[in-house]
Amino acid sequence: MPNPDDNLPAVSFKERPEDFVVDEVPAYEPSGEGDHLYVTFRSLLTTDEAVRRLARASLASTRGTPAWPG
Repeated sequence: MPNPDDNLPAVSFKERPEDFVVDEVPAYEPSGEGDHLYVTFRSLLTTDEAVRRLARASLASTRGTPAWPG
């Protein structure tokens, strides 16, 4: 009896950071008011690591309330 799984397509799972691309779309446009910083960049870092590095580079603290979409 033939195995039905023999007719399934080959599958591969992506594992490298560069395999995952996310384009964040903000829910609203920046108003230009308030203490906010909108940053767009391409990176192979995790979100947490990117926030830590941006905070360190700007001398800000990550103990506050950094937030990001997604």
